[in-house]
Amino acid sequence: METLQRSAAASLLAILVGTAASNCRAVPREPAAETIDDVVAKNTAARGGVTAIESAQTVAIRLRITEPKFTVEGLYKATRAGRMRIDVFANDTRVYSEGYDGKRAWQLPQDAEHATDASPSGAAALRHGLELPTNLRGLHEMRARGHQLRLRGRELVDGTNYHVVELRLDDGFSTYLYVNPSTYLIDRMRDIRALHPDADPMTRWIEQRYEDFRTVNGTMLAFKSSQVDLRTGQVMQTTTVLEVTTNPPLTEATFAPP
Repeated sequence: METLQRSAAASLLAILVGTAASNCRAVPREPAAETIDDVVAKNTAARGGVTAIESAQTVAIRLRITEPKFTVEGLYKATRAGRMRIDVFANDTRVYSEGYDGKRAWQLPQDAEHATDASPSGAAALRHGLELPTNLRGLHEMRARGHQLRLRGRELVDGTNYHVVELRLDDGFSTYLYVNPSTYLIDRMRDIRALHPDADPMTRWIEQRYEDFRTVNGTMLAFKSSQVDLRTGQVMQTTTVLEVTTNPPLTEATFAPP
């Protein structure tokens, strides 16, 4: 009788364990949390892939820049070699230029004959623009260039639960990239800086918003962006891309200070 009871108990235990295991298999598991490497890989793919991103050695972008007190057009040129220049025009007249020739950052007001050095903060802003993964560079290149990436978790903004990636450049400047979990494109970027360092050095907590993504030579590019003072909600600047030329012939002379 005792043997029969033990056998029955063992059978019941086996049934219970089997049922529990079956129930466990029926419960869907939550996907593992994404790592920084996952986010980088998916962003790179969303932008067109490593080959497409890195095939752009130079770029020329014609822009319309709108601020509360004016609207101008600009011609931005840059290279992967670490040089850039922007010329700003009002009614087809050049009113301002600035650039970075790889060593020196310079500026040239409308009536000046020769360029002068940009301020340290102005020079840093020009260099940062060359490094950020929203134009020529890709997020996959950041570490190899001496920058640091860190996944800061998720943040719900306007109904989207963004992946937040902290990008710390090699000079210590930090910016926060908001990667859309559906498209894996960078929709927003937040940092503390001055909008126009040489004209107004006051720093603000600025959010740059990217939209109207289009494919240009296999790479996704935002054709519209706006810079918003997060403290006040003021839209300080809106930029619209009018034309993009990939790999135009640019020489060192293009970026040399006049």
